[in-house]
Parts: sequence; C-alpha cells; structure tokens
Amino acid sequence: MAKANPDSVFSLASRLANRMNSLDLSQERIDEVMKSGDPFWPRFDAAILNIDSGVMKDLENRVTTRTKDTEAQIKAWEKFYSEFFSLDFKFDAALIPQRQSGFNRLIIIPQGMSISKAFAACKQHFKCWKHTDEDLESVMRESERGPVKETTSRWFRDRVEADEEVQGKSANDLECEKIEGITLLERIIFELKYWSETKKHLDVSNVTLCSGSRCSGGSVPYAYWYVDEFSVRWDDADSRNSILRSRVAVG
Repeated sequence: MAKANPDSVFSLASRLANRMNSLDLSQERIDEVMKSGDPFWPRFDAAILNIDSGVMKDLENRVTTRTKDTEAQIKAWEKFYSEFFSLDFKFDAALIPQRQSGFNRLIIIPQGMSISKAFAACKQHFKCWKHTDEDLESVMRESERGPVKETTSRWFRDRVEADEEVQGKSANDLECEKIEGITLLERIIFELKYWSETKKHLDVSNVTLCSGSRCSGGSVPYAYWYVDEFSVRWDDADSRNSILRSRVAVG
C-alpha cells in the first residue's frame, strides 16, 4: 500500500481542524487532549488506521500504563530534588516529551540547576573525582555554565551501562548522524538519582560519553564509576572505543 502524499495529509489535517473547531471545545479540554497520555490519542490512532476494537483497547491500556509510570517518575523527581537540593519543585506533566519504545527512564533537570550544584551534591554522598583543580563548570562551554534557564525533561534507556547501540561512535559521529546524547549535567544527576534508589552506581564496566556537552576547547566530557569513585574526565570529540558510549536521549 502506497504511503499517503504530503498534500493529502495536510488536507486531512485541515478537515480535522475544521471539524474540531465546529465542536465548540473548551480550552480545558484542548489542554487535556494536548497531553500525550490522554485517551484521545490511541482512539485517534485506532480510528485513522481502521484498527479493530480489541487492538484499540490494548493501545489505550498501554497509554494508561505509561501515563501512570510517568506520573510516578515525576513524583519521584519532585521528592529527589526536595531531599537532595531543598527545592520545592513541581513539574507540569504536560511538558513531558513523547516517549519511544525502550526509553523508560525520565530525567528532569529543573530551572536553576547547574553542573557545580549537581557535582557538589554527589560529593556529599560518595567519593568524586574530576580532571581539573578548577570548578567543573569553568572548563565547559559558556552555554553550559551557571544555572539552566528552563526546566527540561528527556527519556533515556533505563540501564546501568551506557548504550551498546552506539558503541564505537564518537561524539562527532553522533552529531553527524543527528543522534542526541546525554549531557554532563544529566549524567551527574542520573548518577545521584540512581544512587538514591539503589545505593549503587552507573557505568561500572563502561563509560558514558556525554555527547550532548562540550568543554570550552571542543573536547567532550565523560563519566563513570572507577573502583571507588565517580569520575569525570574529557577527551577529543573524535575519540572512540568499545567502552566509551553515549546514552541516547529522546525529547
């Protein structure tokens, strides 16, 4: 079956927009529908794809399950930032990006968080080491220094070791392939969050290449657990080997 051409898709979208406008919807209902967990979406998918009712029910159940899990993760993040940073942090679920299959770990970075704050919080609970005597932020590019300007959230694979799917790919390789990777700030926060849940650490056998970040000179930071400490180093953006892997981000 041939794929629909763009003009026909736009024509359908225009007709749907006119139809919805004729229903005199409230703003409240529009806001509800805009959330990825609203039952409208699996029902729409089922209707537009002409899927039978049994499959549609399964789709609805999956969305409900994902929504409940997402809400639980949001609550866990709010508790985490309260306990470790004394932040009265409330997150709007509507801002959560659509998750993809296999990406089940939500990482939220609140407005005002910084690499220095995150690293200092880690040091309060376990041994940490960085490849500089200076403040860690001072070696990063300007856009990654200081407090973040707005709250962000992205999905990652929920695993201890960095993604084997991008094994052997350098930061430059990933950039060329337009694959978004974890930032240094996200990786540091992930370390502390995982420790708070398990009292264990990430990347005990491999190394997370923080391909979403850059140092001021163009090198790329990476992080891992080495013997008895959380370590942050950096290397050339073309560096690649079997244990140096990014964590792919969705969002």
